[in-house]
Amino acid sequence: MKTASVRVGSNVTIGLGSIIAIGVEIGDCCKVGALSFVPKHGRLEGGAIYAGIPAQRIGSATDAHTLRQGGNGGKVTVGASQSGHRQDWGAVKSKLADEVSARAYDSRD
Repeated sequence: MKTASVRVGSNVTIGLGSIIAIGVEIGDCCKVGALSFVPKHGRLEGGAIYAGIPAQRIGSATDAHTLRQGGNGGKVTVGASQSGHRQDWGAVKSKLADEVSARAYDSRD
């Protein structure tokens, strides 16, 4: 049986039912969504949100933290440099959920 260390930084959140394979490094303040799979020897950047099978970066944990603290009036800027508009957090969560579902569906092919 092969073994390798899994390194988990500080203030990391790993969602329920996620699988972290051998040799993975997870940076500080990283979030891994529920039911995600992080393949062996993967490296997840600190301050980012990952989800899916296999886990892929879908956002920034610092944006999610700001929203939980009530910053930005409950709004987050999405693509502001390109479109200049703002969306509420509910719309952002819905978009992220759709993206994760699509990626999970695509990975079954």
